[in-house]
Amino acid sequence: MTGIEKIVAKINEDAEADYRRVISQTEAEADTILQDAAAAAKSSAAETLAGVEAERREIERRAVSMAGLEVRKMRLELKQKLLQQAFDEALSKLLSMPEAEYEKFLVSLASRAAENGAELVFSAQDRKKYGEAVVAGVNSALKSRGAVVSLSEKTRNIPGGVIVCNGRVEVNCAFDTLLADQREELAAETAKILF
Repeated sequence: MTGIEKIVAKINEDAEADYRRVISQTEAEADTILQDAAAAAKSSAAETLAGVEAERREIERRAVSMAGLEVRKMRLELKQKLLQQAFDEALSKLLSMPEAEYEKFLVSLASRAAENGAELVFSAQDRKKYGEAVVAGVNSALKSRGAVVSLSEKTRNIPGGVIVCNGRVEVNCAFDTLLADQREELAAETAKILF
């Protein structure tokens, strides 16, 4: 081998060594980059999974909360429906009292609300059936106070009861009005009984 061939062989040998060193270094760097990327991907996946899991739990919590609200709303609606049925039943019982009891009850209501000169207003049906008798009963009850009431020619569209007109002041003793006025107080007591 000649001097030039030796120089070329040495250059080739050095180039080969540099090539292998660069390849080895590049492969090491690539491995490091791949390991870092894999670790970052794993960490990102874990964070994403944790975020998804947290979101799933929050959605589940909201769904349970909404279901609970819906159940409470349904219970409240049912209670209100049952209370309304109880008040409807109370009105029905008032309207279906035996005639003598019904008349006595109207006398009692009107006597407590009437002043001298008051007019008693009934539904058309009650005016015809009970009007004169109730006026007589109220006048008898108010005799000690010297008060007298009369039967109004007017009628009102009420389910039952009486409206006492003391001049410009009306005392509404219609059964539906009396129940509505007492509803809040009675609702609490009725709820205790029902629930």
